[in-house]
Amino acid sequence: MKLRNAILSLALGLGTLGGAIIGTTAATGLVAEPVEVGATVEISYYRLYGSFIDPATGNNLNWGAPGTSFTETYEGTNGNTYYAVTVDFEEGDEFKVAAASAEGSPNWSDQLPSVSYSEYISTVSDYEPNFHINVSGRYKFAIDSTIDSYGDKTYGYEIEYIGEVSTVEVTIMLPNGETQIVEVNQGSVYNPGFIFQDGYINNGWFSDESLETPYVPQAIDSPITIYGDWEVAPEDYTIYYEGTYDHAHYWNEGGQGGGTEWNGVEMTPVARGYQSDVQLWEVKIQTEYQANYILFNDGTNQTENLPLGSTTGVYGDTGLLDDSADKLAALAFIDYFDGLRRDGDICYVLDDVDTFNTLKGLYEAVTDKTLVHGIADLDGGEGVTIGQTMSMLLAREASENGNALGIVNDNNGDQTMWIVVGTILFATLVAGVALYVSKRRKTNA
Repeated sequence: MKLRNAILSLALGLGTLGGAIIGTTAATGLVAEPVEVGATVEISYYRLYGSFIDPATGNNLNWGAPGTSFTETYEGTNGNTYYAVTVDFEEGDEFKVAAASAEGSPNWSDQLPSVSYSEYISTVSDYEPNFHINVSGRYKFAIDSTIDSYGDKTYGYEIEYIGEVSTVEVTIMLPNGETQIVEVNQGSVYNPGFIFQDGYINNGWFSDESLETPYVPQAIDSPITIYGDWEVAPEDYTIYYEGTYDHAHYWNEGGQGGGTEWNGVEMTPVARGYQSDVQLWEVKIQTEYQANYILFNDGTNQTENLPLGSTTGVYGDTGLLDDSADKLAALAFIDYFDGLRRDGDICYVLDDVDTFNTLKGLYEAVTDKTLVHGIADLDGGEGVTIGQTMSMLLAREASENGNALGIVNDNNGDQTMWIVVGTILFATLVAGVALYVSKRRKTNA
């Protein structure tokens, strides 16, 4: 017969299950130091793919996220007051526990004691994960800490199996009148969290069809309907990265985002980027995720978690670059210039005033011209750069407007060449006029 409402009393690996409450004993030399009132101890649950699941929301948590707080109190069998959390587990769930103060991060190296095999919970390993659930149901997990004279922490804990749980239907209203039915354990707090819908983003959850009363996560005792405020997602956007990493992982507050593996999406090298000492990469951000974090990695090493903006930008290993806007302007100019060159329109661009003014405007928008001047001009001839071609075009435009000597261009040394060209053109014009006047005088004589 299965033991119901049994307490699995587990402290520092001592005790065996015998169908009754088992006492706890502190190890010799350790001074008991229960968690202080008001302190927060955290727990994270281990599931597939190395993800951590927040049991209150069902959302994936990022690596290093603390998890769910222990906010309940629990009188332990050893007389200590523990902090606890009540969780509904499914048979086969595997999870890992780490303890931390409200100010700290979970310390995964502080392993909890091994659990002797029981009808309800067994040990998977001492590392990843700690525990395996054998019987579905509601459990209360309580923990306290002990600390020795060297400051090393160990943890005592108790697990109580409360019993089987009935389920309640929650109806989630999706875009276009579609629905999603979720079975939740009766009495448990339910939060829809993030639900991916291709082509849509969610601006919030509501308790009424008119979207006037925001839904507040609450204990579900009877069937309810939750309505989403859906709108068409903006177009996906591209971000750029300067550096040595070749993958990007981006995610939202719930941990969902680009890529199924931990290192995320493989980035694409930018073949015709602006002039830089490092490789430029690009990756498309899918707006449905409403991602606000990103990191770059190579599968082994990675950057810190970085804030992600909602529009295009150029990033480095520490975040959005200070000159991101100027580099985006350089990329826009190069893309337009190359398009004209591929179409064979560069040589005749001065014949189309609107096209030339667009090209000139994109060029002038680049503050740091060194980003574009040294890049090879496609089909412009061996050794010809974009900077030289633009100087030639600007000189021709100025000449046609009678302004040849007014050209001043910071083309990394090319301006001297074009001032000389302008001077020669002007001198040729003056000589031609002088020759014409001389001939007229002789004719008149």
